[in-house]
Amino acid sequence: KLVCILEDHDTTGYTGGSSGTLAQAVSYWESLQSILTGQENWVIINIGNEAWGSTNTSGWINATKNAIISMRNAGFKHTLIVDGPGWGQDDDHTMLYNAPSVEAVDSMHNTVFSVHMYNVYANPSTVDSYISSFYNTGLPFIVGEFGSTQSGAASSDAADEIMYDTQSRGIGYMGWSW
Repeated sequence: KLVCILEDHDTTGYTGGSSGTLAQAVSYWESLQSILTGQENWVIINIGNEAWGSTNTSGWINATKNAIISMRNAGFKHTLIVDGPGWGQDDDHTMLYNAPSVEAVDSMHNTVFSVHMYNVYANPSTVDSYISSFYNTGLPFIVGEFGSTQSGAASSDAADEIMYDTQSRGIGYMGWSW
């Protein structure tokens, strides 16, 4: 009764350094396809962890669309997760505003959007505004990371607000650094 979320951490912050691209992540998943096929009820695939940094966040749109299309064309039937740009924080709302067009390329319509709520979400009203806005799109959405600490220090995120807003709307969340 355990469902695992597998993710490719090699993509973290792609535009901010020497990380791998989403296209490279797709190749990685293809190398594991024979192991993952048949596990669709037990494995969710996060194509690439925080696969876009804070530079040229508009590039996230086509890179993410292409990754989803490639995963489906390769035969993956798993639920897919995509993290927002800006190291997952989607601080400029690129993912929020473009989620409908990204979701539209998924032939299975089985992609979940994930935001990581750390320092950008220090204010409870910022948390509520983002969660409310994404909820109103009607698209699958989770808070894929948040915590009361970040990098071993007290975080400025509003963890209580995140848990309240997600629970009250039936949205999934994952505490990352507690």
